Amino acid sequence: MALSTNLVRRGGIYYFRCRVPNDLVARLGRTELSRSLATANPDVARRRGRWAAHLVEQVWLLVRECMSPEQIDDVIRRWLKAELDKDEVARTNTAFAGDYAARHGVDVKAVAREMIGSDAAAQMDEWQRHALDARWEEAQPWANTIIRDQGLPIEKGSDNYRLLCLRLLPALADFHGIRLERSEGNWSHQIALPSAPMVAPELLPSPKKGGQPLKDAIGEYLTSLKRPNGPIEKRIMEIRGSLNLFSGWLGEDTAITAVDRATMGRFLMALEKLPPNWTKRFKGKTIHEVLEAIEGSGEKPLRSNTINGHLGVLTGFFDWCISTGQLEAGTNPAVGIRAKGGHDTAPENQRASFTAEEVHTLFQSPLYTGCRSERFATTPGTQKPRNWKFWILLIAVFTGTRISEICQLRPEDIREVHGVWCFRFNTKAGKRLKTKASTRDLPIHHELVKIGLLKLAQSRKGQKELLPDVPEAVYGVPGHKPSRWGIRYLTRILGKTNEDGEKYVNHGLRHTMETKLRETEGVEEWMQHAIMGHKYHHISDRYGKKPVQRLAAAMQRVDFGVDFSHLYLEGEEQPTRES
Repeated sequence: MALSTNLVRRGGIYYFRCRVPNDLVARLGRTELSRSLATANPDVARRRGRWAAHLVEQVWLLVRECMSPEQIDDVIRRWLKAELDKDEVARTNTAFAGDYAARHGVDVKAVAREMIGSDAAAQMDEWQRHALDARWEEAQPWANTIIRDQGLPIEKGSDNYRLLCLRLLPALADFHGIRLERSEGNWSHQIALPSAPMVAPELLPSPKKGGQPLKDAIGEYLTSLKRPNGPIEKRIMEIRGSLNLFSGWLGEDTAITAVDRATMGRFLMALEKLPPNWTKRFKGKTIHEVLEAIEGSGEKPLRSNTINGHLGVLTGFFDWCISTGQLEAGTNPAVGIRAKGGHDTAPENQRASFTAEEVHTLFQSPLYTGCRSERFATTPGTQKPRNWKFWILLIAVFTGTRISEICQLRPEDIREVHGVWCFRFNTKAGKRLKTKASTRDLPIHHELVKIGLLKLAQSRKGQKELLPDVPEAVYGVPGHKPSRWGIRYLTRILGKTNEDGEKYVNHGLRHTMETKLRETEGVEEWMQHAIMGHKYHHISDRYGKKPVQRLAAAMQRVDFGVDFSHLYLEGEEQPTRES
C-alpha cells in the first residue's frame, strides 16, 4: 500500500507535510507545514497522517476565521469529548487497583471505580474553585496542549488566549464531574458536537516575525526563571553559564531560528574538545581561542556528564522558546544531542553507601564522644556540643533526607500526626524542596527521640530554625555550608574514599537509609518511596493518603546494627520498638 503524498520519511521517522493555501501564505509567513508523527511504523503513520490532514483542514478554517467565544467553546467541546473518550478506554485497565483489592479481598473493578471517583471529586472541587476565582492561569497547560494539538492561531498573552483559559476552567470542572458520574454508574452525560467547526468573522493575524537574537532570547529566559518557586540563584547562575558558553561559541546576535540540529552537533563536537576548568586556566580567552590553543595538545576533555549538563540547559531553553511562540512546536534543535557515555560514572565520582562499621566509626568520632571544641570537632577532647553539626548527620542517617531539607526544618515542623511524631517537610515559610514528592510527613525514628530530638524542638520553640546556629543559605542554596562541612568531617573521620574508590559524601547517608529500607523485612515498596520522598511510579499513588502509622512501623524496623546509647539523654522517653 502506497504512503500518502503528505507523508515523508526522515531518519527513519515519518513526518506529515503539506502546502499552505496561497491565500494564507502571507498571513502564516510560510509556504508549507511539517510535523513529526513520532513513529517509524508506516501503518501508524498513515492513520496519524489522515488525522493530521483532518486537523489541518480545520486549521485553515480557523486561520481564515476569527476565534469568537462561540468558536472557542466549540474547540473546548471537541477537546472535552476526546478526553472523555480516553477516560472511557482507560477504565478498562484496573491493574492499578489490583494490589489494594488483593490485600483487602474486594472486587478490583469496584476498587478502581472508587479510586477514580475519589480523584474525580477532588479534581472537580479544585477546578470549581479556580473557576469561581477566575484563575485563568491554572488552565494554561491545558490551553497550550489544545493550541498545539489543534494548531490554533492563538498567541500566548492575547485576549483569545485568556478567553480560552477562562472558558476551560468550568469545562475542566465539568470533565471531572462527568468522570465522577461514570464512577457512580451514570453514563448518560454525553458531549454533543456540531458536524463542523463554527465559522466566525475573518481574522487578520500579524505577519510572522523574524527570529529573535540569541542574546535577547537568553535575557528574557533568565528573567522568566526568577519567578516565585523558580530555580534557586545558584542554579540560575549555572544556566546562565551554559547559555553564555553557547552564545559565545555561536555569536550572540545569531537568530534563534537559525539554530538547527547541525549547529548543535557542531557545538557538541566543540565541547568534546574543551578541557576541564578552561575558563580558569585560559582567563580572558574565548572558546574559539581556547580550542585553537589546545589543538593537538592531547588535553583531557570535559566529562560526558558535564557536556550533557550544558546540552540539557539548551534543551530547556529551546523548549521555552517553543512555549513562548518564538519557535515552531517540534523544532527543538537540542533534543537528542548528547555525548555518549553520559551515564557512566567513574568510581572516584560515585557516592559510597555506609556499612555498619562505618556508621559505628562515624558516631564514635570526637563530635559524638567528646571533642576539643565546636570549631575543632574532629580533635578528641571533653566538649560535647549539641549544635547543628551534632544533629545534621544524625538526622540524615535516620531519615535519608537531603542536607538542604534538614537545614530548613523549623521547630514547628516536629509535629504529632495521628499520634505519631513526625518531621513535616513542606514548602511553607519560603522553604524549598527538590521535588513535589519531597513534601511528606516522615515518622521520627525512636533512636532520634532517645537522643533528644523532641526536647530540641521544644527548646527551640519560637526560633526560625530547628538546628541551633545553622548557617544561612548561600546563593539561594539552603545547607550549602553545612554540606561542605559534612563532606570535610566525613573525610577526616573515614577517609576520602572506601576500598572500592567511592567517595564519602553526605548523600551517601541517603543511599544508606534507602539500602536499609530495601533490606528490612515488611517494608513495602510504596513505603520506601514515601519515606525517601521519591515519586512512586504507580497509578495507585494518585489515590488516598499514606497512613502515617504504617510508615512509622516501617521506620522503627530499620536497624543499623550500631549502638547509639552514648548519645541518649537521661530520662528521655524510651519508645518500644515495633516488630
